[in-house]
Amino acid sequence: EFGAWRDSLVNNSNVDGYVLEIESVPADLAPADIDRYRFVAGDFTWEEARADAEARGGYLATIHSEPENAIVANMPSGAQAWIGLHDADTEGAFEWVTGEPLTYTSWKSGQPNDSGGAQDYTYMNFDGLGLWNDWDINPDRADGYVLEYETPPADAAPVALPAVDIDPDQPYTKYYYI
Repeated sequence: EFGAWRDSLVNNSNVDGYVLEIESVPADLAPADIDRYRFVAGDFTWEEARADAEARGGYLATIHSEPENAIVANMPSGAQAWIGLHDADTEGAFEWVTGEPLTYTSWKSGQPNDSGGAQDYTYMNFDGLGLWNDWDINPDRADGYVLEYETPPADAAPVALPAVDIDPDQPYTKYYYI
């Protein structure tokens, strides 16, 4: 029956998609904002990713809340991706590429650690979905980057939400399968 809800197993092959409901969304992040993000796959250094994002009219993603981190972490479906946080100017003084204040972090335990004295750039999905790590400029760490637009380009197709790992312990999400 069209429009009817049904229960289903998480890995059920009969599931065609899902609706993601985000509760307690910060005022500056609405579910429609998902269209502001794109995952760009490729072998980029952090600096190359930054330049490529700017050439596309955007910037490396900036993250300001746990719900936003969950959305951005799932853009590359769990792949490791550069984000716009760095401390290249002053060690230990992390800043966003946009100059926005750093109000939220999701560092993996023990990070950032500046191992080897040259880890100035941040990627996400390090040893866990949504966890961040500092790294050197080497492109071998990330599978690409998350591009963010201030507003989605007018000619941009809507982003299909990627498959996500379901964590029933997360208080801000509900998943409805259709």
